[in-house]
Amino acid sequence: MRYICSILIAILIALAGCGSDPADPGGHGIEEGFWMGTTATGDNISFTVTGDSVKSLQVSLIYIFPLTGYVDTITWNPDNALISNNAFSMSDSIISNPAYTLSLDGTFTPPDQVSGDVSSGGIYHPDSSTTDIINIDQSWSASH
Repeated sequence: MRYICSILIAILIALAGCGSDPADPGGHGIEEGFWMGTTATGDNISFTVTGDSVKSLQVSLIYIFPLTGYVDTITWNPDNALISNNAFSMSDSIISNPAYTLSLDGTFTPPDQVSGDVSSGGIYHPDSSTTDIINIDQSWSASH
């Protein structure tokens, strides 16, 4: 009986390790760690993959309002996002003058590639009678 219990315990320990990869605790085949890349216009994007989350995303976008020529650079740091089916999405906004919105999505090609789209808009009221609007829609890609 003691021999059978020892074999059973050994089998259970061996099975507990099956299918797990310490380098990929999220189980999705996406490499963990720091990722970096660019948007279609050359703006930098970076983030960290930890488990099943995209964390600490940072993307800087340059806004040039067409009517007034006003130029602004915003560095976005949206909240973390969960990775589901190798994809994630994030959004953020800034309520001010100018006011801005951001929507960003990405799809991973495991283990070390990701691409997606970023959309952002800005509304600027330099005075009570003028409204200047800019929209940014572009692709982005990054690697680990």
